[in-house]
Amino acid sequence: MTVFTPEWIEALHHSINNNQNYRRLAAGWEGSLLLVMSNNGQIDETTAPAVWLNLLHGQCLAAKAATPHEFATADYILAGKGKDWKMVLDREIAPIMALMRGKLKLKKGSLVTLTRYAEAAKEIVNAAASLNAHVPDEWLQ
Repeated sequence: MTVFTPEWIEALHHSINNNQNYRRLAAGWEGSLLLVMSNNGQIDETTAPAVWLNLLHGQCLAAKAATPHEFATADYILAGKGKDWKMVLDREIAPIMALMRGKLKLKKGSLVTLTRYAEAAKEIVNAAASLNAHVPDEWLQ
């Protein structure tokens, strides 16, 4: 399975909702989170692989491939190069640490709020990492 594909997005949606740790840690968190693959720091909203997650108090209500509308309305946008997403999904670096080191960029949203839910964000990554998906070689450049 390949990351950011419809099959992966559906599996991620179920994996998040089956993660009891996420449910507990994200009980107070709400908003939409967009995960996007950037190309040399640039984001093309019409072609960039991106996943939109609608999160509400420990549940993922919806997950889908992002459209330009989701880019405009998402509460949080996390962007990174393929190699950096691979490091996060392989659990080589925690999501908040990736933000602090500039591996991932918070393009939209409050870092303070996101930091408060760092453990919940880590559980989203754990849910994604448990899917054993791969990042295509052409995204690792």
